[in-house]
Amino acid sequence: MKKILFMLLSVAMLLAFAACNSSAPVEDEKIDEPIVEEQQDIDAPQDDVIGEPQPEVEEEKDNVVSDPPAKPEVKPEEKPITPAPEVKPEEKPAEKPVEQPQSNTPANVILSDFKAKVNGTTDLEALAGELMKNPIIQFMPASMAVEPGFLNGFKSEINGFSKGVMFGPAIGTIPFIGYLFEVDGDVNAFISTLKENADLRWNICTSADEMVVASVGNKVCFVMAPSAFEE
Repeated sequence: MKKILFMLLSVAMLLAFAACNSSAPVEDEKIDEPIVEEQQDIDAPQDDVIGEPQPEVEEEKDNVVSDPPAKPEVKPEEKPITPAPEVKPEEKPAEKPVEQPQSNTPANVILSDFKAKVNGTTDLEALAGELMKNPIIQFMPASMAVEPGFLNGFKSEINGFSKGVMFGPAIGTIPFIGYLFEVDGDVNAFISTLKENADLRWNICTSADEMVVASVGNKVCFVMAPSAFEE
């Protein structure tokens, strides 16, 4: 009986000891496993988040910094390449010598003759007769004194002169007409009035080609005429 009781007690102690041993590791495994998994889960995304964005931000900063310096270096070099507007061949004063052949036209010849003969002359009708003796005049001349008001060849009244003489062809179909004026006031303003109111087509049948006017002192010569007289 002693042996049987001893065996039963030993078996009971073994079972109790086994029960204690089996319960302890189970609790340890339950506690250790979730802790390891949580640490692994936490460590993994932290390594990913910390490692990946840093090189991407650095690469973008490097790209942004490298782009702007290349652009401004090209633009200032292209701007000074435009000094072309300094060339001024379009200025047309060079064409003025073309007017030189017009000095041989009847109007310009009479104007030059006026400038040569007006000095010391007080009789405008006598001066008009001298001008009509020029060889370029190829018609029978006539002259007459005029007064301020409406004058042949102008669109409105001509005032501002104390003496005036009209000269031209006796036949009205020739587009030639000339005037000599003696002005008491502003000569330049009077000449401007003549130019503004002159009508090259005052003659119904024909039209003058040019109009010229000049002054010497207070005397003014005005002529409208064709560029040449037909034979």
